[in-house]
Formats: sequence, structure tokens, C-alpha cells
Amino acid sequence: MNTKARKVQGNRHPRNTGEFVFSGGRGVDERFFRRAFAEPCATEVVPSSPSMLAWTASPSPFRRCTLNAASISPRRSAFARCPLRPLGRKALRARLHASLEPPRDTAATSSHEFTHHVTEKAIDWSGSGTWLQSYIEQGPLAAAIPPQYAPSRSLSRWQAWGSYLFKELGLDGTLERDQNRIFRFYLPVFAWSLHVVNRLQRDERRKQHGVIIGLQCPQGGGKTTLTAALQKLFDLEQRRCVSLSIDDFYLTRREQEALARAFPENPLLGSRGNPGTHDISLALQVLNEVVAAPYPGEHAEVAVPRYDKSAFQGLGDRAPPEQWPLVSRPVDVVFLEGWCLGFRPLALHERPATMDPITLRHLMQVDRFLAEDFSRLYPLLDAFIVIALDGPKLCESVRIVYQWRLEAEQQMRAAGRPAMTDEQVYAFVDKFMPAYKAYLGDLYGGPPLTGNLSRELRVGIDETRSPTRLNPHSELDP
Repeated sequence: MNTKARKVQGNRHPRNTGEFVFSGGRGVDERFFRRAFAEPCATEVVPSSPSMLAWTASPSPFRRCTLNAASISPRRSAFARCPLRPLGRKALRARLHASLEPPRDTAATSSHEFTHHVTEKAIDWSGSGTWLQSYIEQGPLAAAIPPQYAPSRSLSRWQAWGSYLFKELGLDGTLERDQNRIFRFYLPVFAWSLHVVNRLQRDERRKQHGVIIGLQCPQGGGKTTLTAALQKLFDLEQRRCVSLSIDDFYLTRREQEALARAFPENPLLGSRGNPGTHDISLALQVLNEVVAAPYPGEHAEVAVPRYDKSAFQGLGDRAPPEQWPLVSRPVDVVFLEGWCLGFRPLALHERPATMDPITLRHLMQVDRFLAEDFSRLYPLLDAFIVIALDGPKLCESVRIVYQWRLEAEQQMRAAGRPAMTDEQVYAFVDKFMPAYKAYLGDLYGGPPLTGNLSRELRVGIDETRSPTRLNPHSELDP
């Protein structure tokens, strides 16, 4: 084929809309596609037939999609010269970056107007800036997005964030489930968090001090994946971010055994999990060191504890200090996540009996640890995110934790890793249920933990871990 006028072979779209799907031979310059697709809205082109070339650009969030073209003319010759002319390349890059509207029923108005067509069963957001903006704005968390980060003002930024997360988390950009998770859940939470961090660090007294954001979510609800995504996005924005878990501050095996001996009849304190089984003094020390800027001559690195849940045949123990990872200071933001973070002590003896007397007595001992020790963490939190179970009745919604834990163990078993049996899973989750039933109502319906509504975000999720609404269960009486 003549290199001066290579033709892009195409087949007429069956709906007679003037769209063409690129296919066939080597009529398109591969280098051109790599340059054109270097924008944040880059795509991955895969063969629709054995004779079609496949090119991949980076970053590439979309998978299993073909490239469609729309033109004034329905003839294939309308596309013959576009990929080889500088004007055509420039126009195509500009149109891709601007995110085109979806294909029209009539012929397009430009011979360089291109859209993407997803061949998987999924929503096609990748080629339409208007569609993507509407998709985000109609999401359940749209009201939490700060005005300066609204998609209508910075859609290309949302596309870049989304592209990056799809790649880093290994998600499929063609599936509605993953699109929903990224654009309607993770990114709105990130935009809110970024706004809070920027606002707090504008204070002269805070410029050399990191912001601590707490995150509460029931076990299995996806808090670890969410904090990992938030950390990646802050790194993308050139902000140093550290993610910590309250689990890493569990007592050592020897200390846990001593606690169990002190409360021999209380199964809630017999093993790690509930408030009372954490070394809060160590947590306070590490958090204060991580967020503080180092003084001249002071070590710029801080060792962060790690807990080995596989030690002592699954009973767990704190990893040796030489195995603790080092965090370089200064940092801009620290995420501290935990299943019981935000639980506030209650006057349980004054409340109507909603559980059997023995369980209530055991929980009152946990409540004492919560009041005297665990809640010392809360004054350090600058902002707080609650990922709340959403459903008609909270007492029924909380039972999804059993299912989530069963799914996690089944996945571990399928991967050939040690896992608990179903009976062991139910016994394991049972010791957390009294705290969930006692404290979640106050957490979801009570006043903000930080004392400032603008620094607290409450997001509901359903049994599929998809976002449902803001401030679920706000009608609850704490």
C-alpha cells in the first residue's frame, strides 16, 4: 500500500450512522496511534478479527474496545489521509482529549471526529465527555464533590484520575461495576479528601504538619482497597501520603495472652479485635511522629509497626521492629483505617436491653477500654470518613459482614492459601457483632467525630459494596 496515502480500511456501521470500525491490514501507522493515544483518555485497541492490528498506549484504562470513526461522508475514503497528515493527527488528539459526544443518528460534522465503541457488555463512557460528566453528576456522592473539583470544571482531571486508577488497581474499564466504583465512589471521596487537605494546609500553623484522616468501614467492606486507591491518587497529585491500619497496633502475643488471663470469661477480649486489644500509646507515638516535620539533624524516617496475623498459627503477633517499614517525612496526609474507628463509649447500663445479659456484661468491659484508652486516638483526627452499611434495617444490614468474610476465605482457599472453614468464619465474626450492634447506630446517626460537619463524610454502601447515598441512617436516634 502506498505510504503517502494509506487507507484505513473500515466497514459501514449496520445502523447507517456514518460510523466506521477500524479493521483490516496495516493501513494505520502504529506510531501515529501511540502518539495520538498518549493523552489521559488514551485507549487500548484490540483486534476484532485476526487481520486487525492491536496497539496499546499507556496509560490505558479501557479494555476490549474498538475504535469507531464518524464523518460527514459515509465513504471509507473519508478516512484515508487523516492518520498520515499532521493536521489530522492534531485534530484527532484534540478531539480525544476533549472527549467526544456519543455517535449521533445523523452524520457527524467533522471528518476527524472519533468515538470509542465498547464491545463488552458495559456502559460506553470512554468516548463521551458529556456522558461521563453526567454519569458522575448523577452519582450518589455527587453532592460531596467540592465545587472546584466538579466534573464540569475539570473533566480532563477526572479522566486522568480514572485512567490511573484503572491501571493501578487492575480494574476493567469496560465494566459498569468498575466504572461505578471508580467514578462514583473512589474519585468523589478523593476529591473531598483533597479539598480537606488543601484547606487545612492553607493554615500557616499546619503547613509543616500532616493531616490525619480516619476511615471507618465494617470488615470486608473494602476499606483497605479504598485507602490504597486514595494513597495512589494523592501520590499522583504530588502529595506524600501514608496509609495505616489500626490492626497494625494490636497488642503483642504476650500482651494479648495477659489480657485474656485478666478477663478469662470474656470472649470479646480473648483474642485480637475489639477495643482493649490495641496498643494505643504506640499508635499515638507513631502518628505524632509521622505527621510532624523533622527537626534539623533529626531522622527523617519513622518506623511503622506491622502485625503478622499468620504468626502463632493464626493467633497473630506484632512483627519484629527490624521488619517494620520506614516512612519518610514530611508527609501531607495520613489515612488511618479501622473497623471500630469512631466507636464512642456508651452508657450501656442505661440503655434498653437489646442483647442477653452475659453479652451485655462482656461488652461493658469493652466499652470501658473504649472510654479510657481507645478514644484517645480521636483528637488526632483532622477529618473522618465513614463507609456505612445501608439498608432498610441496620440490625439486618450488619449481617452482610458474615457473607463478606466467607467470600474472602473462599478466595483464599481457591488461591491455595490457608483459610478458615465456614464454621470458623462464623465463630470469628461473632465476637465483633456485639460491638457492631451497639455502636454503629451512634456512629451513623450521631454528631461528627471531629466536631465539624465539613470535615466528616458519611457514605452508604450496599451488599455489593457499591455506593448508595450520603448520610445513610441519619434518622437514627444515637
